[in-house]
Amino acid sequence: MAGPATHINYISDDGSTYRVLVPAWVATFTGDAAATASAGLPKGYKRRHRFLRNTNGHIIRVTVGDITKVAWTAAFNTTPTPQPLPPGEPTTGWTTQGRTGEKDHIRG
Repeated sequence: MAGPATHINYISDDGSTYRVLVPAWVATFTGDAAATASAGLPKGYKRRHRFLRNTNGHIIRVTVGDITKVAWTAAFNTTPTPQPLPPGEPTTGWTTQGRTGEKDHIRG
């Protein structure tokens, strides 16, 4: 993880809120709240991600802590607002792409 990081609240599909570490720019982009939870994501859980593509074709994935946020609900191939600002990447020209839901590899 390059650059500064911050903890956010990750609202799991099981209804619990967990504390996860993400790059600071991801928290700004997604609008996820600063962490108030103390428990980390349980072992075996894989976070949900949204994929973003820039004009160069580079795809990045970002953790989305709350599925009610626009970062998760935005239609595919739309321009997100605000634009993501990952270090070393273009600051414009991003579009939303696919997403993967949360997975629980322990409890199924």
